[in-house]
Amino acid sequence: MSLGCKALKADGQPCRAAPLRGSDYCYMHDPAKARERRDARHRGGVNRRVAKHSAAPLKVTIETGKDVVKVLQAAINDALRLENSHARARTLGYLCDKAMRALELGEISARVEALERMLSEDEDGNGEGSDGM
Repeated sequence: MSLGCKALKADGQPCRAAPLRGSDYCYMHDPAKARERRDARHRGGVNRRVAKHSAAPLKVTIETGKDVVKVLQAAINDALRLENSHARARTLGYLCDKAMRALELGEISARVEALERMLSEDEDGNGEGSDGM
C-alpha cells in the first residue's frame, strides 16, 4: 500500500487522494468500488428528477393566522428542497422569521381573547365584582 492513490487523473497527474484502508486506490479509483460508485450515481440522478415543489394547492385562502402559518410551512418545505445556496439560506431565514411572527401573533391573540372573556364575565355579574359590595 502507498501513501497516495496509485491512479492517474484524466490530465495524467497522479491522484493525491488517500487510499482506502486495505487498498492502493482511493474511493473514486478503486476497481472494487466501481459498482458502488455506479449505483450511487444512479441514485443521485433519480433523486434530482424528483419533483422539487410540494403538491400544495396553487390557490390559497387566508382567513386566520393558522392559514398564514400553513402557507409559510409549505413555502419553507419547498425552499428546503432547493439546491443549497445563499439565496436559499436568505429565503429560509426570511420565511422562518415570518412564521415565528405569525405564531407569536396567534399566541398573543389567544391571550387577548381569554382576557376579554374574563372581563365580559365580570361585567355580566358572573364573576366576583371588584367593588366588594
